[in-house]
Amino acid sequence: MKKNNGLIIAIYLIILVIYNVLTFILCKNLNSVFWCSYGFLAVTYILHVVVQLIFTNETNKNKQFIKLPMFILSSLFVFVQLIINVVFLDLKEQTDIKTVAVVHGICLAIYVISLLIFIVIKNSTQKRTDEIKQNTLFIKGVSIDIEMMMRNCGDAEIKETLGKLHDVVLYSDP
Repeated sequence: MKKNNGLIIAIYLIILVIYNVLTFILCKNLNSVFWCSYGFLAVTYILHVVVQLIFTNETNKNKQFIKLPMFILSSLFVFVQLIINVVFLDLKEQTDIKTVAVVHGICLAIYVISLLIFIVIKNSTQKRTDEIKQNTLFIKGVSIDIEMMMRNCGDAEIKETLGKLHDVVLYSDP
């Protein structure tokens, strides 16, 4: 585990402890609505921490562009779940468990689907980047082969044609 991961986990644990202390001090009647809301928020928070740990460990510079949007999306869903949680805790006497479960479930489903979409985007971007690297290496190899033929060629006309071919290959789109 990297130092960075330890620091991230420590920060998230402190936030979790503060949230739990405030929740259990401020809430007196711990009914099924409370526990349902609390459970959904806990699951969302755990997913948020796991996502942050996974994307924080990303060292590939090509994949780093997705870190910030992923962090913002993940943080936004934790915030939305927290707001929904506060609303339901305020209305826990007038709200039934089914409503709480459906609203939190929909929010959690949207969050998980968004995470999966980000993972697909990250993987497809990486796949395309790998294809471009492979094509670029191929073009460089062909370009070097043509340069070698130009050096070994004695005929000026063939050398000129090879030069034109070299330019076409060198500036082609990978």
